[in-house]
Amino acid sequence: MQSGPLMLDDRLARSVQEATEALKGKKLWEERRTELEVMQTLEVRQISELGRGAFGRVLEVCSVCSSGVSGVSSALKITVDNPLELEAEVLKELSLRSLEGVPRYFGHGTGYIWMSVEKGMDLAKWLYKKRWGTFTSAASFSLASVLLEQMLPVLETLEKIAFHRDISAKNFLIDESSAGFKFKLLDFGLAVDARNWQSGGWKVEGVGGNPLYFPPGSWLAMAGALSHAPAAIQDQYACRLDHYAFGILLSEVVFITWMGSKESDAEKCDSPLRKTFEAYTEFHRFWQNCHSAMAKGKAIVTHLAADPKRCLESMQHALLRLLSSLNATDAPLLKVSAKLIAEDSIISWQERIWQRRVAEKEGHMEFMTFESFDKKEDLPGKGLDGNLTLQHSGDAQLAVSVSSVIFVLESSVNSGPRFLDTCLQEAAGERGHRKLEQF
Repeated sequence: MQSGPLMLDDRLARSVQEATEALKGKKLWEERRTELEVMQTLEVRQISELGRGAFGRVLEVCSVCSSGVSGVSSALKITVDNPLELEAEVLKELSLRSLEGVPRYFGHGTGYIWMSVEKGMDLAKWLYKKRWGTFTSAASFSLASVLLEQMLPVLETLEKIAFHRDISAKNFLIDESSAGFKFKLLDFGLAVDARNWQSGGWKVEGVGGNPLYFPPGSWLAMAGALSHAPAAIQDQYACRLDHYAFGILLSEVVFITWMGSKESDAEKCDSPLRKTFEAYTEFHRFWQNCHSAMAKGKAIVTHLAADPKRCLESMQHALLRLLSSLNATDAPLLKVSAKLIAEDSIISWQERIWQRRVAEKEGHMEFMTFESFDKKEDLPGKGLDGNLTLQHSGDAQLAVSVSSVIFVLESSVNSGPRFLDTCLQEAAGERGHRKLEQF
């Protein structure tokens, strides 16, 4: 039996611990208390922490019953401040469609969502810490095409319900096994209702997501200038946020895994991908600077506000070079990436935009080019929507819009600094010439 002083010491230790946690911020203490309440209500015990974000934690838990702890684990996302109703409904709807590319929904309540635990590793960590520069170009293209093939059904279903708004490498799991690669899309915490967003929510909601995957509209929104942007940029921000982000992700997967991405191999690597990789590197470096600003405790808006015109021009230059370079390659996957990124593109998830099977010749993988089908007599068939439909050995269909095979830099955002000057000047005038530093 414990003595009085020892019990007092225990209570004192707990008080010190609680006070220390409270000093770290009320939110931390509230989160912990909420976690304990949820786990007690659901009769589960924490096994490990699966992830942590701005709005809460995801825990691996197992059920506790009268006979002990069950061996079956599940995932529990718990948050205090961020409403989870939409996230839960999105996950529930996707689970009802039996889609394999997302966790299975088990249930939700106030402050929590219960779902399946999925095998795999954070794709961002896998890319940059495990597989950086280790693939041949053929293997890199194959990996990216598997990602696209597996995610098309998920993204096609999702856009009818909500926009994810945080498509990024860190929000995918990759499971690498002898059977191949399996991808899962995670974390719908920043999702917005598609109908509400498109009907005007995009004008008032805050910007969310990872800066690497921000379309131009996100940056203009932070500069308070989106309302003065060209219609194509506004439409992309209102309707195609996830298209843009996924297009960036496809390029990222290709170029980070490709063996030519390592500086030590760069000079030795004589490849048609070299120039495209250099364009992607310039684009990626721009966002690294933004992340460096965040790491030093500066908000992205502060980084932008320091010199909005220069920042936006740098972004514009890097993006245009990347788009031009992606379209100059003979690799259909990179052209698809460009079509997803371009603000004036009309490509949709419904189009079967990529076909995994490629031809093998003399030990090298060859990728079909869109230009091969420029002439009408070369077209094997044409669908009712005007898209080219190709059949290959019973595999999934490949459809591309013939009219937009070659991307042309023709939209207003491509007109250079004059567009940015006008956009920012009009925004400043509307605010009564308030300084951008205030945003």
